[in-house]
Amino acid sequence: MSSIKLTFYNKSQDVKNNNIVMFQKNTGASVNESVIAWKVIENCGIGDFNPFDYPLTQQVSVIDLWGNYSPLQDANNGDVFSVTDAKGLTGTILSKTREIGDPNMVTVRNDLAIGSIDIAIYKDSRQLSLKSGVTPGDESLFELLPYLFIGTCVDVVEGDVMDSDTVQGSLTKLSLLGLKSADISMTGGGTGQLATAFVFTLDSQKYC
Repeated sequence: MSSIKLTFYNKSQDVKNNNIVMFQKNTGASVNESVIAWKVIENCGIGDFNPFDYPLTQQVSVIDLWGNYSPLQDANNGDVFSVTDAKGLTGTILSKTREIGDPNMVTVRNDLAIGSIDIAIYKDSRQLSLKSGVTPGDESLFELLPYLFIGTCVDVVEGDVMDSDTVQGSLTKLSLLGLKSADISMTGGGTGQLATAFVFTLDSQKYC
């Protein structure tokens, strides 16, 4: 199985037609990092649904000082990557080393002589996590556990860096551990005194 099949169902009374945002948190970060809007569902009306995949694989890319991105490379837990000068050529090189890193994390090390880099993790060709300003000699650790955070938002597109004001109301943490497929149902909403908070639940789960 290469991915988890998920389907979002709008079973709410969302009269404002909010966008739905999903993201993950890098639990391997040494300090609090900004989160990236990985999946944004727009204009999904009451009674509508939106199917999508959550791949079990992920990729890594680095962004240099000039805004150039390296080609995506598969990045598995335990992999250690090094960013080096391109020795006689222009640009930088991202390469996987023979080292064995933390089995729960992806490690990317800046081995450049000069110049900070940004490091991005992708899933389903969409940016999932970003560490900015990694200086020479430093490394970044990515531990992305199989949990999705979901909530409502406005004025957010996929790839946006989000802060605490971006997501409206409380977030829901959904566990994808061991899943083969599931539905994500949103209920709640409404107007006036009868309005309730949005609730997100996993339904119709099928496990591996």
